[in-house]
Amino acid sequence: MALVKITEESLREQAGDHVFEQALAMAAAVADLRAEFAEELGGLAEEARDHEHYDEWYPDTGDLEELLDEAEVLLDEAPDAVRELADYVIEGIEQALDFGTCYGADLTDTLARAHDLHLDACLAGSPDPARLAERLFRGALESGWGSFDDALPGYAEVLGAAGMARYEELLAHATGPAYKLRAMRESLARARGGTEAGRPQE
Repeated sequence: MALVKITEESLREQAGDHVFEQALAMAAAVADLRAEFAEELGGLAEEARDHEHYDEWYPDTGDLEELLDEAEVLLDEAPDAVRELADYVIEGIEQALDFGTCYGADLTDTLARAHDLHLDACLAGSPDPARLAERLFRGALESGWGSFDDALPGYAEVLGAAGMARYEELLAHATGPAYKLRAMRESLARARGGTEAGRPQE
């Protein structure tokens, strides 16, 4: 019996070591991928600045798309880390778009793909509802590229009551362009299954 007990304990320890090694490997993969995203987005931003005063800029998004492919592979095992990566990519692309006059749809299509990945990662993971609401609110209000403008219905499930309440609280006290606030109220109304979401803030 003692031999069996030792063997079982040994197996449990080995399993624990294996899980630990898997976690370390996943953390390393995420860190490497973030570094690659940083390099690619940095290059994109530099290109955008170089073209700030020129009429045409056709960015090549092939490498960025490949990195998003790699991020999607990690989605099932590390959804929260992938959410953060997607958020990082969204902000990086928006900053590049703010600088340069982008021609063609490649970069905006990549931005939309990063949004889709962000939503998928939120649904697969366990983001803090209040913090997620704050991120969605900030993106909808501050982005000049339509980020999260009408995204709230897709996030309603993961936001839950607490996240929806936080978003509504932020919106009730928000100031900004009337068209943005109207779109955000309409998005909130759709997420709640209603037709109105409070009075406009003038």
